[in-house]
Amino acid sequence: QAATAGTRGGSTMAKAKAKHRQRVSLQKRRRDLIKTTQNRKQKQESTSRKRKAEEARKREADSRKAAARLFDPTLRTLLVGEGNFSFTRALVRRWEAERRASAPPGAKNPQSIEDLVGYNVVATCLDTKEELVEKYPDVKDIVREIKAYGVTVLCGIDATCLLDSKRIVKALGELCEGDLAEAEAEAEAAALEGQDEEEDEDGGAQAKLAAKFGFDRIIFNFPHLGCGVKDTEENSSMHRDMLEKFFHSAHSVLAKDGQILVTVKCGEPYESWRVPRLATGTGLLGVHSSAPFDPRMFEGYEHRRTVGAPQREGVLEPNVDVFSDKTQSRTLIFVHAGQSQKNSKHGKKQAAAGARARSDSKDSLGSLYADDE
Repeated sequence: QAATAGTRGGSTMAKAKAKHRQRVSLQKRRRDLIKTTQNRKQKQESTSRKRKAEEARKREADSRKAAARLFDPTLRTLLVGEGNFSFTRALVRRWEAERRASAPPGAKNPQSIEDLVGYNVVATCLDTKEELVEKYPDVKDIVREIKAYGVTVLCGIDATCLLDSKRIVKALGELCEGDLAEAEAEAEAAALEGQDEEEDEDGGAQAKLAAKFGFDRIIFNFPHLGCGVKDTEENSSMHRDMLEKFFHSAHSVLAKDGQILVTVKCGEPYESWRVPRLATGTGLLGVHSSAPFDPRMFEGYEHRRTVGAPQREGVLEPNVDVFSDKTQSRTLIFVHAGQSQKNSKHGKKQAAAGARARSDSKDSLGSLYADDE
């Protein structure tokens, strides 16, 4: 009996050990399965993050390319509200770098003023020369540099009454001199043939002159009165009034296929300005599209309100007020009302973006501020 009891006891212990080993094995398999599942999930999440980051980089690169296409040295360009002219300087510097990069070896420098990269640019500011020097100690050097690139610089220009400025009209006339001579010759030829200019197939000589006598790009970066009014609604009302007058004014000197570019910060109080509604409300302009504004594309540009901004870790960041992790800005693009979007070189995607913006019932910048996809 004792032997039998011992055998039974040994068998029970063996079974217990077997169950223990089985339990340990199951627990290990469960841990391995959980670990494998977690690793797979982490890998999927990592892959997803990388894919999204890559897509974001691609969208940003595409947006930058789209923004870069807005500025072309062959287009007649008017800049208003330029402050210290640092944006103009950044533009012509980039164009000059591109010209040198694309020039064949041994190519000569421009031989005439018409060949300079800034010849088609008219840069203006509201301040007088005396006010500029007082505000910006380095403005003399900046103006000297951009003039060397062929830029026409005008001070004391009010962007809300451009056509009333004889200096603007004169500068535009000089840029359009060749086109105007051609249009006038065509008008004279039509008159000799006894054609009615106003009933001409293309709208007559006046329409042809209007199509050519204008700026291809009118740029207003971060419009702001600097009035210091603390009441938000009153401040917004004053800026809406200024922008509405600007759109009327800009339209009067805009070429037939020209574009008006207004860059503003995202969020309030700028969204309360209702910039798209102001433009379309004139009945003269329509929304074309928008593009992100990245000051890093314009080396040397300093947003006027952030010149002398506080340093971060010893590095001056003059544009942190308009571009940072917390602050973004966009360039809103407007064209003549009724201008076909389908024929735009930006294609159907840009047309859809413009359509979405026009149908925005709130007339906010929200739809325009979305990435152009």
